[in-house]
Amino acid sequence: MRIKKKDLKRGMLVKLDDRDWSSFIDTSNIGIVMSWEGKEVDVLFMNGDREKHWIWSLRELGESWRSC
Repeated sequence: MRIKKKDLKRGMLVKLDDRDWSSFIDTSNIGIVMSWEGKEVDVLFMNGDREKHWIWSLRELGESWRSC
């Protein structure tokens, strides 16, 4: 499910939404929301990369994140 700004929380588990990225981008990498400003979200990924992405390019991982 895509994230809405009102639902954004620090520490939320996210990943890049498959629908918005080409096949050469790894969308399986899980990240944690560190902060956000406006529509831009700062995400720390499990591989150690810290990147900024638009809210609509991220997908929240709920209880079903283990199947990703």
